Amino acid sequence: AGVLDVTTKTWEVWNQPSPGAFRGRFVSIPSATAGLTDEGLFVLRTAAVEADEEEPQLSQPPQLQPRWEEVATLQSEFPCMLAAGPIDKTLVIFNRAHGGGSGPAVPLPQQGACLVRPEFLVDLSVALTRANAANQPASGSKSCPGSPTSAAAPAAQLAPPLPRAVLRPITAPLAVASLPSGGCGLLPRILRYGGGAMGYLLFSLEGEIVRFRDEDILLPEQVWQPPSWDLSGGDPGTVTFSFTGGGAGEVRAHVYVLKRYVYFRRLLGCWSEGETKTVSVEDVDPATFRQLLSFAYSGEIDRGLSMTALAGLLRAANKYLISDLAVAALRRLQRSVRDPVAVEQASPGALAVVLGTAEEVGTEGAALLQDTSEAILLHRPELLEDDA
Repeated sequence: AGVLDVTTKTWEVWNQPSPGAFRGRFVSIPSATAGLTDEGLFVLRTAAVEADEEEPQLSQPPQLQPRWEEVATLQSEFPCMLAAGPIDKTLVIFNRAHGGGSGPAVPLPQQGACLVRPEFLVDLSVALTRANAANQPASGSKSCPGSPTSAAAPAAQLAPPLPRAVLRPITAPLAVASLPSGGCGLLPRILRYGGGAMGYLLFSLEGEIVRFRDEDILLPEQVWQPPSWDLSGGDPGTVTFSFTGGGAGEVRAHVYVLKRYVYFRRLLGCWSEGETKTVSVEDVDPATFRQLLSFAYSGEIDRGLSMTALAGLLRAANKYLISDLAVAALRRLQRSVRDPVAVEQASPGALAVVLGTAEEVGTEGAALLQDTSEAILLHRPELLEDDA
C-alpha cells in the first residue's frame, strides 16, 4: 500500500497492516475517511508515529503518517454497509434485519438471502474534533510539510487515542432484500443523495436500485412501545385534562402512561399540575388531544383521520415532544400527499394546512414540505395560478 505525498507528488510506502477486511466499505465525510470491517469501525487519521530505529533512513520521512484507528467495536453480527449520516460528522451502518432484539437474521425464501436495514447511527463529532485539534501545528511553528526546516524538526508528539464514537441503535419499518451472494448481495457502496432531509440509494448486484428515505430511519424514542405497567414503585394515579371554551368535557389518563414522555414527566413531576393532577389544555382541540392520548396507550392512529386532522395531530405531537407520535403522524401525512386521488380530492385549505404544518415542525417536516409541494404541482396545478 502507498500514500501519495501531495507536496512532493511521490508515493511513500505505508507499511501499516490493515486492521481487518474492509471489502470496499469506505465512506468519506467532511474531515475524515471511515472504513468498516466485520469487527469494528475505523477512522483514517494523520498522526505522529515512532521512527523505525532498526533500518537506516536514507531520507528524512515525514513525522506525520496516516493510520487506521478504531473508534467503535461493533456488537452486531456481519455488519453490511456504511454510509454518510443525515447530519455532519455522522455515519449510518446498514446490517442484516433481525426478527427482534438479538434474534437471528430474518430469512428470505431464496437460500442465503436476508433482509437489510439501518441498524446504527454513529456520532463521530467528538472523535473528529479531537483528531483535528491534535493534527494542528504547534503554536508559533512556521515550517511546512516537505520543507527542509520541517524535515529537520524534532519528531511530533505521539497523538493520544481517539475518543470512542457514540453508537445509537436505529431501525426502519422497511427492509431491503439482499441477494444470496456471500451473505450480502448488495454492493458495498451506499449513495446518500440530497443536502437536506433526503435519503439513501442502495444498489444490488443485479442492477436494482432501492431508496431509503431519512424519515424511514428511526431512533429508539421514535418507535412506540407499549406501557410495561410496572407499578412496583406505586401507582401515581390519573390526571384530568380540561379544555378551554367550555362544553368540551374532560378526559382522564394514567400518569404512568404519560410520564414515558419528557414533557409530561416534567409537567406531572415538577410543576403544580403534578400536585393537583389537573391540566388545562388551551391550544389543542379536544378531538386531537384525545387522539394523542389514544396513541400513547395503543400506538395506533385512527385510519379515518383527514389531512387536516393528521396535521393537527402532528403539531400537537411536536408541541408535547412525543417523538413516536410525531413520526407516525408524519408518515401518515406523507402517504396521503403521495396518493394522487387523495390530493385531487383535498380542499385547498387542507393542503395549505399541511404546508403550514410542515414548515412549523422544522427540519422533521422538510420531506413532508417537499412531498406536498410536488403533489400540488403535479395534481393541483390550478392552485398555483395567479388570481390576477
